[in-house]
Amino acid sequence: LYFEKSNSNRSEIFKYVDSHDDQDRHFLGIYTKKGHVIGTHSLRIDRQASRFTIGVMIGDKNFWGQGVTLETRATLLDYGFQEQGCVKAEGGCSARNYSAIFNYMKQGWTQEGIRRAHITKDENRIDFVLFGLLRERWFDK
Repeated sequence: LYFEKSNSNRSEIFKYVDSHDDQDRHFLGIYTKKGHVIGTHSLRIDRQASRFTIGVMIGDKNFWGQGVTLETRATLLDYGFQEQGCVKAEGGCSARNYSAIFNYMKQGWTQEGIRRAHITKDENRIDFVLFGLLRERWFDK
């Protein structure tokens, strides 16, 4: 994990990782074919609402723009829709993360809203863009 680049301390990061139960809350590493960790995914399933939320962080900048997020998220979308039977996927990103917005749109997600001034970065308030993807849209592409 990229501790030196994180705004969180080690104990906060370990607490976050430990909060995943591998049933409804998953924390997954993203690896190169040679076994190097380049990022992580989180997957949270809300069985009652039949939806799941995917988060992604590619910490190794050498892999930005290489399609890693699209490839790995596609696998999680298949898992959530096919294996878990969910009908909707959710995700989001900072309004300033233009490449993430591009990736959501390229993958067929729909922008569903904006949480205004939702996150803080470098003492500035930034909007958070919400995306959703329905099962039928994913399998109709």
